[in-house]
Amino acid sequence: VWSTFLRPELVRRALEKSLKDLQLEYVDLYIIHHPVALVPGEAILPTDENGKPIFDSVNLCHTWEALEKCKDAGLTKSIGVSNFNHKQLEKILNKPGLKYKPVCNQNLLLTLEPDVCLSLPPVHPTFVNRGFYTAEPVSGP
Repeated sequence: VWSTFLRPELVRRALEKSLKDLQLEYVDLYIIHHPVALVPGEAILPTDENGKPIFDSVNLCHTWEALEKCKDAGLTKSIGVSNFNHKQLEKILNKPGLKYKPVCNQNLLLTLEPDVCLSLPPVHPTFVNRGFYTAEPVSGP
């Protein structure tokens, strides 16, 4: 789920569009790409007149519930997160009524600032102790 689709009412629509574009009935894994929401709209990276990102206020626990519904509907086999730190992950894991825990955390963090690429620190015990698969993509900038 890209950052401009983190509002719960947009999650399924975004997945259904991807499935249509890919000509698939389901995906094996659907992840929250980044734990920072951007305002919805046509722009992939919405910015203001000064070129700064325009952030949105979204409760990621509500976004996670929308992902759980996509899994229940058979649109994805598994759900996970990407670029979450341990505190952000704990919010999901400690959410009342959690139905499915994230199966992975893809951990390469690309900031929204030009020419800056950061990796998260070494794997936090939260990920290891809770049985998470943590991976960094092979490609990068």
